[in-house]
Amino acid sequence: MDIWVRSQDKESICKVSGLTFSDECDNVTPKYGYFLIGTSEFCTYPLGFFKNREDALQVIDEFQDHVCRLEQEYLLIVALAGSFKRCPHYDIFQIPEDKHV
Repeated sequence: MDIWVRSQDKESICKVSGLTFSDECDNVTPKYGYFLIGTSEFCTYPLGFFKNREDALQVIDEFQDHVCRLEQEYLLIVALAGSFKRCPHYDIFQIPEDKHV
């Protein structure tokens, strides 16, 4: 199962293996706030920016719920198909806007 994430500004989309947040990204430190960063095997992708830690954590919680729901749906599809062959399954998680902007 592949998880694709579309950036907050809707200008990029990338396949990620995880999300994290940091007060620094690509050697850029914002005056205040946190970058939401997508991680993959070889790269990191800045996907959004939030003014406070709680909002960044909320997005990570939403991403976790999204991934868990997809995994359950995927296992159901495989079980109903009667086969454990890899079924193509793609989904996109949209990084929400910072509600304090």
